[in-house]
Amino acid sequence: MIDLVAQIDDRGRTAPGLTALRWGGEAVAHGVLRERVIAFDRVVSDAGLSETAAVTAALLSLMPESVRPREPRGQAELVADALAWLGRDRGGRTATLSSVV
Repeated sequence: MIDLVAQIDDRGRTAPGLTALRWGGEAVAHGVLRERVIAFDRVVSDAGLSETAAVTAALLSLMPESVRPREPRGQAELVADALAWLGRDRGGRTATLSSVV
C-alpha cells in the first residue's frame, strides 16, 4: 500500500486534473484524491493508524451520494475495486477487501 500512496502523491502532483477513477459516473481527479489522502493522513496519524487507513478514508469520503447509501460491505467492495484500479500499473498488487473492511 505504501507504493500506492507514493503513486497517488506523484500523480496528484504531476497530473492533478486528470481522472484517477470514476464512481457512479462522477470523476475523481488525481489532485483531489492526493489532497484528500494528505488531509486524512494527518488525522489518522494522530490516531496511530496507517497510510492505508488514510487512503481508505479518502476514498470513502469521495464516494458520490448515489453510492453512499449502500451497505458497509458494498462500500468496502467499491473501495477495494478503486484500490485495484489505482494500483493497476503495479502488476495488480493492491490491498485486498479484507484490508479495507
